[in-house]
Amino acid sequence: MGEASTPVRAGRIQIQGVGKRFGSQQVLKDIDLSIEPGKVTVILGPSGS
Repeated sequence: MGEASTPVRAGRIQIQGVGKRFGSQQVLKDIDLSIEPGKVTVILGPSGS
């Protein structure tokens, strides 16, 4: 008898503790983000970019 196969589940995208500086100006600090499979996430700035 054949073996049962287990479906492969796509992994999520996860970031933790991200930061960004422009010179001495800190614009992002300790950003955490988790995106589950099948979800669409958009990060949009004031200029639309």
